[in-house]
Amino acid sequence: MKYVPRSVQIDLEAGVCDRLRSGPTGALFKPDTFITGDGGAGNNWAKGCSSSFPPVSPLVLTMMWVVCVISLYRWYAVFS
Repeated sequence: MKYVPRSVQIDLEAGVCDRLRSGPTGALFKPDTFITGDGGAGNNWAKGCSSSFPPVSPLVLTMMWVVCVISLYRWYAVFS
């Protein structure tokens, strides 16, 4: 059985997720769990929360819900 981390990678800058994908551990993560914004916040927390993140937030919540449901389904299949 292949180990696949159950995680969602989120960043407003696509370059950060691209480096994770191309790094030595990039093959562990499913490609559809990477969520990026259109532009970065430039290390400005207030800008990221007020203008850059809101368009991405519904996608983030949906992806987190999907990962949780899949994890629960797999857990139930193993222990029932």
